[in-house]
Amino acid sequence: MDIKQPVNGASQTINIQLLGRSYRIACPPEEADCLLDAASYLDQQLEQARRSGRIVGTDRLTLMVALNLAAEVVQLQAQVAAQKGDLDSLAGRLQGMVDSLIQSG
Repeated sequence: MDIKQPVNGASQTINIQLLGRSYRIACPPEEADCLLDAASYLDQQLEQARRSGRIVGTDRLTLMVALNLAAEVVQLQAQVAAQKGDLDSLAGRLQGMVDSLIQSG
C-alpha cells in the first residue's frame, strides 16, 4: 500500500490491497493514514474469513465481513455511550461535592 501525494493539497491517491487485488482511492491527505490502517484491517478480516472456508464467493465473503465489522462498530458505540453516561454521572457527583465544599467553606 502506498500514497501518491496531492498536487494542490486537495486530495491524494492511495493504493490499497484487498484479497490480493489493488485499488486506487482518492482521499483528503489528513485521512490517508487512517484509510490505510482501515484497509489493512479489512484485508486481514477478509483473509481470515476466506481461510475459514465457511463462506463461498467473494461477494458473500465481503458482505459477511462488512456485517461483522458493522456489528463491532455498533457494540463500540454502545460501550462509548455507556462510558459517557458513567462519566457524566461522575462529573455531576463531583460538581455536587465541589458545590457543597464551597457552601460550607
